Amino acid sequence: VTADGGVTSKYLLLQGTIANNFNTPEQEPASVTIHLQKGTNELKLYNPEGWCSDLDKVSITKSFGLAGVTGNVQEVRDGGKTFLLKETVISGTQEDLIDYGVASSYTVYHDSTPIGTEEVEGQTGETPVQSSGGKAKMNGFVFQRDYTTEEIDASAWTEPGNYTVVFTAEKDGVKVESKPVFLMRILTEEEEAMKELAASAERAKAEAEEARRKAEEAQAAAEQAKKEADEKRLAAEAAKLAAEQAKAEAEEIRNQAGEESAAAKEAAKEADEKLKAAEAAKLAAEQAKEAAEAVQKAAEEERKAAEQAKIAAEAAKAAVEAERLAVEQAKAAAEAERIKAEEAKKKAEAERLAAEEAKKAAAAALEEAKKARDEAKLAQQAAEKARQEALNARDEAKKQVKKVPKAALKSVKKKNGSIQITWKKLSGVSGYKIKYSTNKNFRNSKFKKVSASKNSYLIKKPKKGKRYYIRIRAYRNVNGNLVYGPYSKSKSVKIK
Repeated sequence: VTADGGVTSKYLLLQGTIANNFNTPEQEPASVTIHLQKGTNELKLYNPEGWCSDLDKVSITKSFGLAGVTGNVQEVRDGGKTFLLKETVISGTQEDLIDYGVASSYTVYHDSTPIGTEEVEGQTGETPVQSSGGKAKMNGFVFQRDYTTEEIDASAWTEPGNYTVVFTAEKDGVKVESKPVFLMRILTEEEEAMKELAASAERAKAEAEEARRKAEEAQAAAEQAKKEADEKRLAAEAAKLAAEQAKAEAEEIRNQAGEESAAAKEAAKEADEKLKAAEAAKLAAEQAKEAAEAVQKAAEEERKAAEQAKIAAEAAKAAVEAERLAVEQAKAAAEAERIKAEEAKKKAEAERLAAEEAKKAAAAALEEAKKARDEAKLAQQAAEKARQEALNARDEAKKQVKKVPKAALKSVKKKNGSIQITWKKLSGVSGYKIKYSTNKNFRNSKFKKVSASKNSYLIKKPKKGKRYYIRIRAYRNVNGNLVYGPYSKSKSVKIK
């Protein structure tokens, strides 16, 4: 693939080409990055050594460099004292992710303070994976590759606060950072105490809930006992009623048979026993009912006590939570004041540095002004000296102009297809300047300089059918300036 007529050229490796089988399509899209210039670019796809593959589709997408980096905790070991993290680097260019092309590192922060930075050296052996552009929120294809950190030892972390990790990837001046990855939090003594209070309140609440449950179970049992006692009382009343009826019948039998009748005596005795039994059953039922009501009353009192304990536990928990929130708010206010003081300190330091820089800049400007003034003075002196030298040179040149003699041509003739020019040598000159043209007024003339040691020159390959007009003048080099003498009389020659 070439762009702009071959200014940028790269190979696009196709599976079919490698296997010498152009009917085998490539399973994954082949891609190559071409850097285009601003404006109109012409792309050319070809095979300089043979047939070009039969391509069904060519997609051109805008490439981009590093698009982002993410991180996550892959494993926690040693009871939360060792962490293994995974970093994923995303790029729009596959070359960025091959052979450690990306400089990657991670920084551990204690709250907002960095406490250590390490390189990410555990690059996986997998090749970059091509994925949809959605991972980088861009159009086209992106590539991603996973990197694994060494084990991060947290056993030395003792200061209270949050501990996080931020991954950084850099390539060709482009730097991207991940969002902070949370590792752990070490509680302060106050937070530990609040945590224990909250746990105690939670336990008290659970115990109160259990007591309430047991009280409700006891109340339900008392209700059942009361129900059974009522059933027994009703049965005893029914038995008493039957006994009274039996006694009345016995009385009737005795009245009819006479007081001495054995059957009457037996019936009366049996009726009395049944009546006594019914009385006893009624008394027992009433006692059972009273006992059930006492149990029910005790269960109700226990339930109310459990409810009160639950309310007290919830109030204690709410108080602990309110205290925790108050501590958090006080802590947040203190942190805000600390940040505000830190910012004020930084601002004051920045203003102090700016004042020092301004002072230095003013001193430097003053020094530069003095230097510029001195240089201007020297430049003025130099200019005055140069002006004087120029005047002297001009005067000298005027003198020399008068002294450069007039050159004179001896002959102008044809010689072996060329034009031979000869002239008289002059003494005290630096050289000669020959002027020739096919126009008698010397329009569109050509010039040739020759040294003072020569007195002839050949104009090679003159145009046939043209007449050439030629003249010459001498010059002298005066202090680097060429001072010319007057031109000679012109001579001409016809080329046939």
